[in-house]
Amino acid sequence: MKNLKKTFFLLIILKTNAIFALADTISPKDLQEFYSDSATKKEVLLYFRGAGDGILWANTLNEEEQICLPPDQAFYSEDYYSIYKTEYLRQKDLYDSLEYQPPGLLLFNGFIHNFPCE
Repeated sequence: MKNLKKTFFLLIILKTNAIFALADTISPKDLQEFYSDSATKKEVLLYFRGAGDGILWANTLNEEEQICLPPDQAFYSEDYYSIYKTEYLRQKDLYDSLEYQPPGLLLFNGFIHNFPCE
């Protein structure tokens, strides 16, 4: 069963056509499991690198930005994963009550919480 989950995760991550982050149904528990496994950790970080860069890029296209970063702020894959995980733990009861928790949504909410525009 673990190999099936791993294969399914890798197929989603490595799929060549458009993947919509808000439709991802992988749970935080499964993501933590993949992150903890040295065989799949790089794929998790690659996923978060793309999701984080995409969220920040899309934020610049809004007339009114929702995420306001300091001008000298830079992010790496581990930073994106850390923002995601911190957001999940901050609102664990809420996210666990949902049918699924899209990683992109949690990452986006983490950015808004940590870098609000005032």
